[in-house]
Amino acid sequence: MDRVLESSSSEKLRRKAADVLGRFDDRRAVNLLLRVLERDDSEKILRDAGESLSRINLDSARTALERLAEKASSEATAALRRIADEDPNERVRKEAVEALLELPDGLGTEFVIEIARTHPDASLRRIAIKALGDCDDPRAQRALIEIVRGQR
Repeated sequence: MDRVLESSSSEKLRRKAADVLGRFDDRRAVNLLLRVLERDDSEKILRDAGESLSRINLDSARTALERLAEKASSEATAALRRIADEDPNERVRKEAVEALLELPDGLGTEFVIEIARTHPDASLRRIAIKALGDCDDPRAQRALIEIVRGQR
């Protein structure tokens, strides 16, 4: 499996391998998926690896999301946004929202503000609002004031 993830030129095959690894509650699977996050630049594979890690255990999901945030690339930002927006596990979505706010230069702040203002899922809006309350970015503080005043 590690050869497929690390050396296959087929994105489809690497995505399948990342998905399958999420079915094993095994430290070796976690290590392989973490290596994918460090080495692969495909947005789809980064998302699949993060989702697989979230199925293994929450600590690994947090590590995966932190590694995605550290990449601070458009692919990592897009993968975090997709996880925050679409993952069925609320705890994983919360971790993704928090990881977005940890991106360098406030790259994820506007998206978290957008979630807080307009996301159709009220529980995700609450998660985003709480995360913005813990954020030092002045944009987050302004957005919270506007949300409280009902200005969205």
